[in-house]
Amino acid sequence: MKLNIYSLNVIAIVFICQLNTVIAQINGIKQYVRVSPDLELYYIEAGSGTPIIFIPGWIGTSSFYEKQLDYFSKRFRAISYDPRSQGRSSKTLEGNNYIQHGADLKAFIDTLHLKDIILVGHSAGCLDIYAYIRAFGIQNVKAIVFIDNSPKTVSEQKGDWVWYNSFDEMREGYIGIS
Repeated sequence: MKLNIYSLNVIAIVFICQLNTVIAQINGIKQYVRVSPDLELYYIEAGSGTPIIFIPGWIGTSSFYEKQLDYFSKRFRAISYDPRSQGRSSKTLEGNNYIQHGADLKAFIDTLHLKDIILVGHSAGCLDIYAYIRAFGIQNVKAIVFIDNSPKTVSEQKGDWVWYNSFDEMREGYIGIS
């Protein structure tokens, strides 16, 4: 079998993410929450106060935010979770897309009875937040932070493989988004 540079990069990324899952030593509560009959989400929680939820990107896990949980747990209820089919959460054949991840985020928030949340998304985790906002609005959201989001996740061109005008629609529909 001949491996190209792309294959080697993918293998390296998967290895690093799995290694992070194994060696992460986060001071906090590590547990699962069932958000639907076919889905349990693994999460880590530390601190108390306003909930701040850290959402990793594609193939990322809750351990990605080890240092952030340690830092922010001093002032917030800091939470990081493994999205569907990532890390220690349930692996499913269906629903591995941003729209379902947004619905999973809503179920996670509702199941844990979180109010006035701060959402922090990294990379593809930002798309989970977009999906959540489009479907459920921002009534329960105090703030949103996008980290390293691709500039082309939204586009003016309907033919692009992105969400057409997504951010503009959100900005026009909700006060406080700019």
